[in-house]
Amino acid sequence: MNAKTPAAAASTSRPGAPGKGEKPAEKAAQEAQATTPQPGAKKVPATVEPRPCLCGCGEQITSKKGLFRPGHDARMVGQLTRAVVAGEMTEAQALERLVPASELLKAKVTRSIKLNVEKAAKKAQEAAAKAEAKKASSPASENVTP
Repeated sequence: MNAKTPAAAASTSRPGAPGKGEKPAEKAAQEAQATTPQPGAKKVPATVEPRPCLCGCGEQITSKKGLFRPGHDARMVGQLTRAVVAGEMTEAQALERLVPASELLKAKVTRSIKLNVEKAAKKAQEAAAKAEAKKASSPASENVTP
């Protein structure tokens, strides 16, 4: 009764021999090791078609999700805010230019517009008060003729 069972035969075969001698767990470990990237290996980025930055600068973006180059979202907020305060466009038109952007960026533009409109109104009010004060103090000197 020297007959070996199939499991015993598999365990006694050569370790490097292909096929029958490998245990399923060992085979799975070898496959996992072959597909797992090595610690020092560089990840190859997926190729993305370059597209222009949304701020209008003309620079190209190569990331999958990005709409702006770094810092250019703030640049666009400033451009849109100045245009609205100067009366070149309405707030609705400014927000319309941000259609593909996030809701947070739209909220930032809205908040920036509100603050800058208030700042411009306060500045105009101070200038008017200064002009009024200057006008009130100068009538005495205007009546004198040389």
